Amino acid sequence: MYYDNKSTFYVKQYGPAILVLFISFVLIGSGIYIYLSKSSTSATPDKEIVVASDKLEDENKIEENTEKKETETPKQEVPVQEEILTTIPEEYSNLKVLEKTSDLTVDKVLDNNKVRVTIPNTNKKFDVTLIGVNFNNSIADVNAKMQNELNGKIVKIAFDEVKVDNSQIYAYIYINDELYNAKILENGYATFQEEPKNKSLSTDLKQSQTYAKQMTAGIWAI
Repeated sequence: MYYDNKSTFYVKQYGPAILVLFISFVLIGSGIYIYLSKSSTSATPDKEIVVASDKLEDENKIEENTEKKETETPKQEVPVQEEILTTIPEEYSNLKVLEKTSDLTVDKVLDNNKVRVTIPNTNKKFDVTLIGVNFNNSIADVNAKMQNELNGKIVKIAFDEVKVDNSQIYAYIYINDELYNAKILENGYATFQEEPKNKSLSTDLKQSQTYAKQMTAGIWAI
């Protein structure tokens, strides 16, 4: 094949190869540019993922702490300080002799055999000394028997002529309208004690002791 000159020869001979090579370089350069662009932009999402992960971890910790607080044993409430009265409650101060109070609750029987009662819906309590009962002469387990018969029971009380003497409140105790002072004597738990000023039920209390003697109950057992 004949060429007009060397330039024409070189163009026709090597031109297509050079063109292909040039296009290849362009494509490779474009690919490298695109790759580098993607690499630079991908850094931000990675950071966002790390931040999101940290937030999720913090939220999980908050939920765990919340669950722990919910499962913790609640603090016990501080009990209301009880008030032990040494005189007649105002609401009972004007009661007549043998007039009964409203319902009271027996809180407990004390070691000295006094009966502690609570005024409903209040924290007011007071100790009652039983009229006509002498615990110096009593059965050994009189306190245990009284606790068993009185603790937690609903009772009423009534006063005689002298309600308070030497800071002690003297009264009669009734369970279901039954005079408990008399029941103690009737069962022979203790002995009758004559009261010089509170005599309104002395006859009934003496008769209860007489019955115990006849039945040889309690301290009267042969």
